[in-house]
Amino acid sequence: CTTQPGLLANEMGTAFDRGANRLWMCVVHNPYVAAYQLSLFLDMAWNVKAVDRTDVGRHLNGWLAGNFGLRAANALMKPLTQYFMLTTIRRPEMMDFTMQKAPSKHNKNGDGGIANTDFNAEEFGNELDRYLNHYKDVADRVKQARHMVADKDSDKYFTMIEYPVVASALMAVKTLEAQESRLIARPVSFHHDSEALESAARSIRAYRKLQELTSLYDNAMARMGLDVEMNAAPQGLTVFGKPLLTDTLSEKEILQYGNYVHSDTPMPAMKAIASTAASYVSASKGAKVIKMLGRSMRAVTLNAGDSLTYRFTSGTIGGTLRLAFVPTHALDGGMSQAEVRIDGGAPRTVIVTDGTRSKRWMQGVLRGQALINLPVALEPGCHTLTIKALSDHVALDEWMIDDDSERQFYVFPTVPRF
Repeated sequence: CTTQPGLLANEMGTAFDRGANRLWMCVVHNPYVAAYQLSLFLDMAWNVKAVDRTDVGRHLNGWLAGNFGLRAANALMKPLTQYFMLTTIRRPEMMDFTMQKAPSKHNKNGDGGIANTDFNAEEFGNELDRYLNHYKDVADRVKQARHMVADKDSDKYFTMIEYPVVASALMAVKTLEAQESRLIARPVSFHHDSEALESAARSIRAYRKLQELTSLYDNAMARMGLDVEMNAAPQGLTVFGKPLLTDTLSEKEILQYGNYVHSDTPMPAMKAIASTAASYVSASKGAKVIKMLGRSMRAVTLNAGDSLTYRFTSGTIGGTLRLAFVPTHALDGGMSQAEVRIDGGAPRTVIVTDGTRSKRWMQGVLRGQALINLPVALEPGCHTLTIKALSDHVALDEWMIDDDSERQFYVFPTVPRF
């Protein structure tokens, strides 16, 4: 299960505060893969005060220690926190970047096919490769931590922790490397283009490893006496299938090109100014930093009237203010709004969510952020940015002053704190 613990704790806690304290319901397709989130849900349902919703990591650490020992729990906290950040950036089952998942008269199983993702290898020092590098680091750490677990709990660890993390990493590699290959290659020269072949081979190998990993999962479940099998391609959706490539690779090409390793992708110097919501210089009393929420993993929740203030220095005369909110529903079912001021100027009201199931809402849920772009004109020098909630239950995640209003990117160039 890829749902952020911070999101679950914040939503359930808010529901309780608003009077939903008699009945909660959740839908779980596989209790083993969703074991932690289910435990968190049930613990909060039993006693909502048992979990500090601003620091759910303490609950996660306790759950890990209870199941796999304190040593493994401490080793897992950072990689699992980073894992929940990566899956919030994009859930593995939504890596096809098409919005259709519900059945329609044209596609009975809701298959929208495969589209190129919004990750851009040309922006911020290659945000696509950086995402894959982070996933590799997380998967490696999780696999290493298995050696800290008692032998009797090894299969449980694999099914509950290692399988979801490594499978998510492989889904990212399969999808994004295939995209890289398609964008690089030309059909007439594909088999003579080493870069295109390297990406294609890595994609194919990731797909094959996914099939092998699923078999290992089924074997582990069988050893634990559980008659449960993992479906590697639910509903036969294309996103779970073989990678979409320019042409078919031979086994020789896969062997020759499939072992290339990405180099580091340091963040380059840039004119854009990016910040996480929690990096404010002042905040009203009601503002709360929620750990393990949002892409920043430290989103700030605001109720009506609460505000956050930031200071920044800009050499940019014009550009775009980009605001990223956690996509949550307004508590009254209507619109969720905020107010933005720069240097004490005239306020501008922005609609975070409009209360409908619009395309913008769906895109926000899929990317884990509701985006708002505002044109700005700034003189070089020091400035203040104030963001004030006009509705309850507003959660700011990140913001950026971008000198390039036409920039096509997917991940804000911030450095999360874990």
